[in-house]
Amino acid sequence: MLRRCVLMLALFGGLPALAASQPGGPRGVADSTMIEQRLAELAERLSLSPEQEASVRVVLHEEGAQARKALREAGGDRGSMRRGFRERAMETDRRIEALLREEQKEAYREYREERRREMRQRLQEGERPRP
Repeated sequence: MLRRCVLMLALFGGLPALAASQPGGPRGVADSTMIEQRLAELAERLSLSPEQEASVRVVLHEEGAQARKALREAGGDRGSMRRGFRERAMETDRRIEALLREEQKEAYREYREERRREMRQRLQEGERPRP
């Protein structure tokens, strides 16, 4: 009986670590969900055609894969991570814009600026008060 309990604890205790170590583990699921939410927002705001939506999905998933790889390789160097993030974001924006019609490009630029303002606002709210 004790042996069975120990075995069950070892099995169930190791499952979360095993799942997290797999490429499609919890982080991969969360990333995919965020990508799909972003894609849905873009599809609605830009009136993407099904073909455009499929192409943007590929671009966003590739961006996510590159970001995960860069995080592993950066080894905690925040400056390097920040520069890499900016470069990837600019490249992703260029790739998405290349898929859009002219009126969609303008709406996409407005969307990007709105996201930047929201990010700045969140960062400001997260700052510690200065003495």
